[in-house]
Amino acid sequence: MIGVLGLGLIASLCAAVLMAALKSGSKGGKASAPAQVEVLVAKSDLPAMTRIENDLIEVKMVDRSEKPEGAFGDPVQVLGRVLKTGLVEGQPVTGASLLDEGDGAKLASSLPEGLRAVSIELPSSSAMRGLLYPGCSVDVIVAYRHVPGRRDGGPISKTLLQNVSVLAVEDKTVFTAESDEDEEKPARSTRQTNRKLMVTLMVDPQQARELQAARDLGELALTLRNPLDASTTTDPEAEAQADPRSFEGVPEKEAPWRVVVIRGDETEVKTFGGRGGSPVDRPEEERYADVPPPEDVDE
Repeated sequence: MIGVLGLGLIASLCAAVLMAALKSGSKGGKASAPAQVEVLVAKSDLPAMTRIENDLIEVKMVDRSEKPEGAFGDPVQVLGRVLKTGLVEGQPVTGASLLDEGDGAKLASSLPEGLRAVSIELPSSSAMRGLLYPGCSVDVIVAYRHVPGRRDGGPISKTLLQNVSVLAVEDKTVFTAESDEDEEKPARSTRQTNRKLMVTLMVDPQQARELQAARDLGELALTLRNPLDASTTTDPEAEAQADPRSFEGVPEKEAPWRVVVIRGDETEVKTFGGRGGSPVDRPEEERYADVPPPEDVDE
């Protein structure tokens, strides 16, 4: 009986030792095999200012020890962001290779070749406040209130540009997420409405120069278009009258000139104007309003 118990005890001890050895070997095997992690890399050579899309990157498995600092493993983390530096094929995408997450960088990288982003200011009283939105289409109208070298008429206006795309309204761009817009609505509602409205348009270089010239000579306004309406209108007569190049060719009216007539204690001012030098008929209070009183004259 004692012998049987001894054999059973010895068998139990052997089994325990064997299990411990197996567990130790399993742990040692795991430690020796290096863990691998996912890293995003470029599928092909990508130049700087490239906006990252899903088809431009892929996931690659690398040893944890070989993972670069700041490397990304989830495509969601980098989609839509813009490269600050170029990447070669297979190079990991890191935080240092990306521009800050701002809408300005996204706008610049998304502009089609040959087009520019130009911002204009609209008066604080503009009726378009609240109607314009990123992605809408507008016409640009310029009104010339004071035309150098031209004094023979009232304000002149014309349609400067037609069917222009709006990239941004204030700080809201075509890349602003809807969730961000909802968070900003309370802040925007508390802003003062007496500030000018900033709108960013997508134009070509020639249109950008026309906008700058019109901004210097007049006041700009926008009209909202149906985005599906691609038609344009022309008014040759209005275009010719509002062409800044024609302003210098319009003759100026001769400035009136005045004569002070003194008869004893009485002083009279006669105003002359026109090419014939004929007197200008104006009310007496208007004639004297802009003429300084004559100096005392010794009789």
